[in-house]
Amino acid sequence: MNINHAPLYSNISDLRKSPSRIIENSKDELTAIFNHGDLVSYLVPPKVLNELLEMKADKESLSRIKKMKLSEAVDIDIDDL
Repeated sequence: MNINHAPLYSNISDLRKSPSRIIENSKDELTAIFNHGDLVSYLVPPKVLNELLEMKADKESLSRIKKMKLSEAVDIDIDDL
């Protein structure tokens, strides 16, 4: 069973008939697309995708920071740069 995490939903038939209407009705929200009752895809607006990609980048940065050997860090004077 697929769990829908989107606030909006549509079916594949309506998407085929009028993709512009489905996109316009999404109002920048994540929209789940169903086919015969099964979740098959999500329409992801650019704003939501950018937020997801930023969160992913932040998570990857945190992972790299945790792997750093901070004992190797060196204090520097900003004027020396």
